[in-house]
Amino acid sequence: MATWNGVITNAGNSLLNEWVNEKTLNFDSAAAGQGTVAAAAMMAQTALVNEKQTASLLGGERVSSGIRLKLRIAAPNTAYTLNQFRVSASVDGGASAMIALFQLEQGVPIPSKTESPDFVYTFYALISCSNTGTWTVTVDTSACVTQSDMSAAITEAVKTKQDKIMVKGLLLGDGNGNISAAVAGKDYGYPLATGSGAPTATTEGTAGQHYYDSATGKEYVCSGKDSSGKYQWKLSGASDAADLTYNGESLDTFLDGVSGDLDTLSKGLDGSKPLTGKTDPTSSTKGSVGQSYLNTDTMQTFYCTAANDQTGVYTWEKPKGGGVAPQLEVSVATGSAITCTNGETTLTGTSVGGKCVFDLPGYGTWSLYATLNGQTTATETVVVDQVKQYAVTLSYFAATLTVTAESGAVVTATLGTKQYTGTCGSNGKCALTVNYAGTYSVTATKSGVSSSTASAAVSTSGGSYTATVKFCTLTVTIDSGSTVKAVNGSTTLTATSNGTAKFYLPNTGTWSVTATKNGETATGSVACSSYTGYTLELSYVKVFGVCWNYNAQSTALTRLKKATDPNGLVNVDITTNPAPAVGTGAGSSPFDNYLPWSGMDEYNIINNAVSYKKGQSGFSRSSYDTVVFIPEYYFRIIDDAANKKRYFYIADKAKSGFTKHPGSGKYVGRYNTISGHYSKTGAAPMVNLTRASARSGARGKGSKWSEYDFASWCAVWLLYLVEFSDWDSQSKIGRGYVDGNSSAISSGGTDSMTYHTGRAAGTNGKTAVQYRHIENPYGNVFEFIDGINFSDGTVYVCLNPASYADDTATNYTNIGSKIQSDGYITAIGVAAAMPWAFFPTGVGGSETTYIPDYAYYSSGWRVLFVGGGWSLGGDAGLFYFNASSTSSGTNSSVGARLLFHP
Repeated sequence: MATWNGVITNAGNSLLNEWVNEKTLNFDSAAAGQGTVAAAAMMAQTALVNEKQTASLLGGERVSSGIRLKLRIAAPNTAYTLNQFRVSASVDGGASAMIALFQLEQGVPIPSKTESPDFVYTFYALISCSNTGTWTVTVDTSACVTQSDMSAAITEAVKTKQDKIMVKGLLLGDGNGNISAAVAGKDYGYPLATGSGAPTATTEGTAGQHYYDSATGKEYVCSGKDSSGKYQWKLSGASDAADLTYNGESLDTFLDGVSGDLDTLSKGLDGSKPLTGKTDPTSSTKGSVGQSYLNTDTMQTFYCTAANDQTGVYTWEKPKGGGVAPQLEVSVATGSAITCTNGETTLTGTSVGGKCVFDLPGYGTWSLYATLNGQTTATETVVVDQVKQYAVTLSYFAATLTVTAESGAVVTATLGTKQYTGTCGSNGKCALTVNYAGTYSVTATKSGVSSSTASAAVSTSGGSYTATVKFCTLTVTIDSGSTVKAVNGSTTLTATSNGTAKFYLPNTGTWSVTATKNGETATGSVACSSYTGYTLELSYVKVFGVCWNYNAQSTALTRLKKATDPNGLVNVDITTNPAPAVGTGAGSSPFDNYLPWSGMDEYNIINNAVSYKKGQSGFSRSSYDTVVFIPEYYFRIIDDAANKKRYFYIADKAKSGFTKHPGSGKYVGRYNTISGHYSKTGAAPMVNLTRASARSGARGKGSKWSEYDFASWCAVWLLYLVEFSDWDSQSKIGRGYVDGNSSAISSGGTDSMTYHTGRAAGTNGKTAVQYRHIENPYGNVFEFIDGINFSDGTVYVCLNPASYADDTATNYTNIGSKIQSDGYITAIGVAAAMPWAFFPTGVGGSETTYIPDYAYYSSGWRVLFVGGGWSLGGDAGLFYFNASSTSSGTNSSVGARLLFHP
């Protein structure tokens, strides 16, 4: 049954807050209108969508839940559909505002004056409030009808009717709405009395009997006896309807009774529920004045005209006018048992000749269905709002429509005004029994979200039909217990992951997803454009990896994915390869979106502190030391000696089984060190110095400075290796400034590049290169690496810059032995104490196989320089490893690079 929805508006709440002790709330006016707003928007409304007419305020009363007002509208000039009522009020004569809004989605048809001149619609508005102050109602007196008004109207109507008939005396009806003068002795059972002179109080007569005075030619009519037994005679037509008879009394007397009944009922009716029973009500049948009672066996209606709850005596009367009730004609197969109900009163009947007619005891929405031989029709509803005959046809058509959606989804199949709903089971299916042939529109809802729409053409009773609808969903994979939030514009959805979190999306577009747990955060986004299922995998720790088959000659490593990592550590699938830039051209890398790579950027160091970042106002490569940040990251290296495979992993955050790389979290000089021990653009690299002098010059800049050390150099090559998955840096990034050159080039050769990795414009082999902003990590000049010493083949490493020194093992750790031969590298060691360390343990390859960079050695105490000089050609590269120089050695092609420890 349709239900009016009502709210106290925002303006109404303000009025109720203002209505306090000693103030008066007055209900000023009411109105009716057409059109609706969304339920959520009702409170914000200040006016009706389309106000059609003023509603009369007839009064109000205090009830337990607030104040109930009585509203009434009459037939307007133009018909419309009633959807909304408003009630406006004011406090102490202040500005009037809409205090309450009532809305009915499907609406009530309001006929025009032409269609139904006597139409009225009464509405009871409940204003829920707990205030106890004074309240008043501005009553529309023009809408109130008194007993005298009603009697006058009835009298005038009867007079008008008589004027039109122009007949006096008794009337005769032919059953078809036509009347004529009745003939005494023929048309009624008593003769027309006659006499000379007017009838007196003793002249006997029957109510309605006429008397003819032959002396004057006048006619009289008897209205019965008075309380003293005297006969009452009046001139025929002298008192409007007095000479008309109905059921043995004058019509005038009968109509006075009807008027009185109506006046009594108008005062007593209060919207209470009708009573029903199989017998007539008695004086002990409890009721309220104005309450109706229906004898469901005889279909006779009674009204309570007096009630005394203290004595328990109640008066029930039949309506004197008899009345005409609305009828409902049902067409259905003969023999069908029909049930008709408005939720309070239930009527039953049996179809005879395919028809069954119900006299309805009241207005409202009536639902009905029929059964026959174990079959049941669909339930039809009829809105009864006037006295007329309504017609409904019931059918025993039934077909099955199975809808595939999602488990728990509520499915709706619609055909015109007919709707069928059901809920999908765990298999995601819902079987609906539909009772009409036609093309159904099928949708589903879940978590407040609507699915796509499907059509299903149903044609045969007993047939089976199917439809499939889909939702736009997003399934996020993240650790169980995570709080997951998906955001699109102003829409935010939240869920808790049990390993996955599934969202039903109300909007298409790009959804940004954030997951949090124990202070960790993971983010991602996905573009959702259609009714389908989207997925997003998030991880608080992102792990990347490559595998080196060191039994094979190829320089290429295998990029590991979630499905191919035998150790199950990789949780990010990289599906494309980096594309370094040439000159000012574009470059790209899938790692640009992930730490630590995405955090490698240029900064200025000013007064021993990290300052401007590249792109910020004040940043300068020429005025300040310029360095490249290596963000902290974690690594794991697994050597599978049996299968001759080594796995290199990088994680952006701490993870069980991983170790923070000791060379990360530092700032590496962007350029080769220039004179004065600076890392600035536009100057020749400083050469012909010992490692000790480079160390001393760096320390002279401040306590946070050192020479580029072994740990940070290893941090950079591991980042490169996982990103490019190839030992051949010269073929991936660029050969570097290594081919046939006779001297070094100044710093800044890559400054004009817009991408962080690649080579400058020009001939490959004769231009500067850069890896993630680090210019010339190989080529141009060799670079001393501090924190590592060699004694013959033994490798000693130190991680404390304050302890860096030459030709010593003090404060250094023996991590293993390197090969004491020269050649292209074919194998590297794995140090248990420092598994991140790179040192050759095998040579004999070429510049296109294994690790295609050259390694040199010499006996005794030696220092390390890396990269390769301006004319080293294919021997150079990111993994070039020269352990042949003494600590006192200098060379015009050997320089240095700075390192800043924050």
